[in-house]
Amino acid sequence: MRSAKIPSAVVCEMGDDILDAYYRSSEFRALTRGRHPFSRTGEYDDVLVVQGATYLRWKEVSRIGDLQMKTLNKTAVDGVFEAYINYIDYIDMEMNEKQAELVSIMAKCIACYCFRNTPIEAIHAGPFPFDPDGPEIVVREASGDTPWSSVGLLSHVELGGLVSVSSRRLFEVLPNLTNAPFMNDLVSRHRGYVVKWDMPTSLVSSKGSTTLS
Repeated sequence: MRSAKIPSAVVCEMGDDILDAYYRSSEFRALTRGRHPFSRTGEYDDVLVVQGATYLRWKEVSRIGDLQMKTLNKTAVDGVFEAYINYIDYIDMEMNEKQAELVSIMAKCIACYCFRNTPIEAIHAGPFPFDPDGPEIVVREASGDTPWSSVGLLSHVELGGLVSVSSRRLFEVLPNLTNAPFMNDLVSRHRGYVVKWDMPTSLVSSKGSTTLS
């Protein structure tokens, strides 16, 4: 990759495209549909998730399952990879398959740093001891019960925090895409986390070719 400095206008466009691809995706928007539960204490220790005789406090439950998290990871990787490929097109640079795979690794590491290793981990963490095929799972508030499938899983405060962290980290990374020491450090710190993540969609579809769809 060339070491020329990336123009600030290009950095802004790339960042906006990546953030839109993730936070406006159907996968992420599914987390914010519905009314978020109301806690009288503000700590959500008075909100329960209940199925039959099994219950947990809201703040103890994993609100983003493993499959959802995997899909969100892929969405983030695709957004970063596409923005990177668009930048390579912008500087009129040809890229072979080996270089595309290197960009794929960098995209995964950037996605991990900017979208996965963020406060979303706390929302993903915890048990979910409920059977999707069993009795209805409900969220129990002082005002009554709401089906789990109908509640918003993220609050406005949580959403704002996620966007803030992602934005700050993205605009830390993007101006340094051509800074080899910076990118080498980023990849070395995150590569172990993303080794089993899916490849970017457009790279999979173009495997065996030197051009990307």
